[in-house]
Amino acid sequence: MDPANVDRRRGLLVGISESSLTVRSMVLAGIAGKLEQKILSTTLQGATTRIVRSQNIYASENIGHFSSSFDLIVLSGSVRVNGRIIKPISFVRVNANSLISEFVFEANTTALMCNEGPLKFELNHPTELED
Repeated sequence: MDPANVDRRRGLLVGISESSLTVRSMVLAGIAGKLEQKILSTTLQGATTRIVRSQNIYASENIGHFSSSFDLIVLSGSVRVNGRIIKPISFVRVNANSLISEFVFEANTTALMCNEGPLKFELNHPTELED
């Protein structure tokens, strides 16, 4: 059973191995490149926990903000958010509607991402700067 198709609030998945999960592309408008993702759990409201991997650089092209807050735990490689470098095993929280001037997954980076709702990168400018 694929966790991407089961609402984690209504079903329990036990014994699913990461190697058996479907690899999907994660492409967001406003961010160049793509991530490979394996969805670990999801809800019908769009909250998702996933393992994401970059084979190449995945980087924002413009200033913008994410539509949903998310937590990111870098497992290998590094991620840059507004000039800050997040390395293994470090955690960063990106709040919805916070100004993002730079969001970069370096090549060969793996992270655990937990977003609270549907995730989009929007190019209009919110008022608060992400710290």
